[in-house]
Amino acid sequence: MKERDFIIGVLKQSKKVIIVTSAISIILGCIELVSPLLSKKLIDDGLIKGNLNIIMKISLLLCGIQLINGIIKYWLQIYQTKIKTKYQVKLNNQVFAHAIRLDAVEFEKEGLYKILNNAEYDINKICELFGNDFLGMIQEFFKLIACFIVMFYISWQLTLILLVTVPIKLFFNRFINKRLKAQFKKILEVIKNNTKWLSGIIDGIYEIKLLNLYSKVETVFYRNTKNRAGAEIELNKITQGNLFFMLYIDQVSSYFVYYIGTIWMLAGKISIGGILVFSSYIYFFFQPIEWYTRIKNSLAGIVPSVGNYIELMEKPEENMIEITPIDNQKTEIEFENVYLEIGKKNILKNISLKFETGDKIAITGSNGSGKTSLIKLLLKLYNPSAGKILFNGTDIEKVSVISYREQFAVMNQNVFLFNETIKDNITLFESMDLQLDASQKELLGFIEKLPEGMEKVAGLNGNNLSGGEKQRVAMVRTLKKGGKVLIIDEGTSNCDKETTVVVNKILQNSNYDITIVITHDLNRSHFVNRVIKMEDGTIVGDIRKDVSHDRL
Repeated sequence: MKERDFIIGVLKQSKKVIIVTSAISIILGCIELVSPLLSKKLIDDGLIKGNLNIIMKISLLLCGIQLINGIIKYWLQIYQTKIKTKYQVKLNNQVFAHAIRLDAVEFEKEGLYKILNNAEYDINKICELFGNDFLGMIQEFFKLIACFIVMFYISWQLTLILLVTVPIKLFFNRFINKRLKAQFKKILEVIKNNTKWLSGIIDGIYEIKLLNLYSKVETVFYRNTKNRAGAEIELNKITQGNLFFMLYIDQVSSYFVYYIGTIWMLAGKISIGGILVFSSYIYFFFQPIEWYTRIKNSLAGIVPSVGNYIELMEKPEENMIEITPIDNQKTEIEFENVYLEIGKKNILKNISLKFETGDKIAITGSNGSGKTSLIKLLLKLYNPSAGKILFNGTDIEKVSVISYREQFAVMNQNVFLFNETIKDNITLFESMDLQLDASQKELLGFIEKLPEGMEKVAGLNGNNLSGGEKQRVAMVRTLKKGGKVLIIDEGTSNCDKETTVVVNKILQNSNYDITIVITHDLNRSHFVNRVIKMEDGTIVGDIRKDVSHDRL
């Protein structure tokens, strides 16, 4: 079972933590062993006999012992919290690094927000392995040994009577544990569904406003939160029911000990101090059993989260391994009978194309014709279902995505800007003097009107800038990146006529070996020398510009 192996692996990696916790627990166990014996002597030889000297000496000794006990427990709590937090940070970093490297098909299926949100819940549950319930069990184990020795020393008969209740508690907990496992799975499913719905409407907030969908969205949100609350309440009912039964058994056991102990005290078989100390340690006797049941109950929640974590981390990442380096002597891209199937849907069918140095290509076609999918294949965001793509004669499946994407400068239709300065968005956070050529300065001419200039913060996804300004910043960022192949997806869709002329001039005179433009308006792409038209996932036209513009 993968979940069990994962948990065992975590514990094996935490040998140092377990050793330190065990060593400290032995010390605390010894303290627990000495304290009740001193308390018994304080009552029998001090309080009952009225010996103030013994009372003072033992009281001072007990105060010192409790001080040491408290300091050790405080340090242990801090130590355990540091370990838990450190492991939590480690898992979060691993999940984030894995999530941003996921295969695009997996990524598009759920989205980064949903993946990270679900993972955060699972990681918090997994890190309970370093919480008090688990590491504290080591301490409770040694405490149980100490308590058992003391209680057996005071009255072995009463100790045996208490042991009878242990199987009853364990049997009941086994029943409760099954219900908890089922309820935790239900809660995880509710959380996943709620997160999926929420991530689906986040980008549609303007549509919600413009279409007056307030009440409908609120109704769904209320229903989702009600389902989550209902599942949490049911979990609490099970937990509280378990707690009630366990406490009831403890109380009944205490009353029975008082009754039997009183009979034996009157018969001279046990002292008053003995019965008082024994009674006070009934709680400590049962506490390890409580911890055991709490651990089983916690595992009922942890195991499903471990399963989710393993499932996420096993999802395929993009290829980061360089098998064959790219030949940089030329720039040539070839699609050989390429097919793309996502789910059960055929997206691209039998694509065969060749791009060569000097090509300035416009890819056109209606929505859903396959233009974006073709570019995603080219950029290794998708992998072909059949056929292959060659870059300078090398199958791109054998090339690391890191080195491969260095060959491309890409501007997407949906421009994204980081919530940082305009300069940082262009330089990609590199500490460098930003050198712009004349055409790039022309594109960024609007910055001269900004009081902050290049230090103007773009805002969340560039909301502090207009649509056209965002596109200009993104265009300059793309041109500054370098590479051999320039890809522009509707690069002038939000630009005015004057800016469009500047962009086309830049693209016409660019030094890129190959330029690819995705467009619906060929009138904005006079600089191209080749037009490829797509429909229904196939190439229906591939025309060189030695023919008339009307035919293009």
